Amino acid sequence: MRYVGQTQLRGTADPVSYEDAPGPPVLLLAPALVATFLGLDIALGHDLGLLFGLGFVTVCVGLGLLAEPDDFFLAAVLPPLMMLASMLVVGIAMPSAFGFPSASAVEGVIAGFAHHSWALGLGYVVCLVMLGVRGYLMRLQRL
Repeated sequence: MRYVGQTQLRGTADPVSYEDAPGPPVLLLAPALVATFLGLDIALGHDLGLLFGLGFVTVCVGLGLLAEPDDFFLAAVLPPLMMLASMLVVGIAMPSAFGFPSASAVEGVIAGFAHHSWALGLGYVVCLVMLGVRGYLMRLQRL
């Protein structure tokens, strides 16, 4: 959509072509899926458990498999940020979901990271390995 009086500089892309794309769909869907697993796990069991951990690892696998090549950096940075955001939300809203009823928000976030470090480690490693293998295979195809 062009506005009246809008000029385009030489060598720049047409701004209209970027308006239709809301962003990389996988990078937008991954935090939404993690939030869904977070909500489901708390709603079903009143604490964070195995469902959230397995859901997080699954989302990281999907992120590593489906990210666009231009978005590899963002896909590599996203898993720790998703885990941090999840732990902050639960630590502030419901610190007892980590298994310590009298925990403060800071203690809840630290306990959440401690309890779900396996999910963060496994999901992050799998995502990085998949992105690395995909990048290597793309370089081989160019040769």
